[in-house]
Amino acid sequence: MGRRDERCIADGNELLRFNCSTFTCDLGLNGSSSICNQQYCSICGIIKSGFSPKMDGISTLSTSWRAHMAIPEDVEEEFKFMNVKRAMLVCRVVAGRVGSEGEEIDKEDDGFDSVIGRGGGSGAYTKLDEEELLVFNPRAVLPCFVIVYTV
Repeated sequence: MGRRDERCIADGNELLRFNCSTFTCDLGLNGSSSICNQQYCSICGIIKSGFSPKMDGISTLSTSWRAHMAIPEDVEEEFKFMNVKRAMLVCRVVAGRVGSEGEEIDKEDDGFDSVIGRGGGSGAYTKLDEEELLVFNPRAVLPCFVIVYTV
C-alpha cells in the first residue's frame, strides 16, 4: 500500500485561511503563471516547495484584509529596488489540535498542532473565524490559490 499524503487527510477541522507574502518575479504579469527560481521570491518558493519547516509556525489569517495588514504597509516602497510586490495565498489548513495563546505551547511538543494568537482564549473553534492561527506543521498548510494585487 502506498504512502498516504498527510495534507490530503481532512480530520474535520480543515479551514480556508489567508497568508500574504511577497514576490519579485513577473508572476501574474500579462497572465504569466510561470514559477521562478529567484532566491527572494517568497510566493514562488512556497508554491514550489511549500512553507519552510524552519519557521516557528505559519501565520494564517481569517480574512484577506488581516493577512494584508500582517505585512508592513510600506514594503513595496522600501524594497522597490528589488521590484517587490504582494500576493495573497488562499490555503487549505488542517488545524489539528488547537491551543490558545495563553497556554504553554511548544512547537516541538506533541500537545498542539496549531495555536490561536492575538487573545484567542476559550472557545477556540469559534475564535478560528476571527483570529490568527499559527500552524506548526508546514504540511498542514496547502496553498490553493494565488491572488496577485496592487495596493
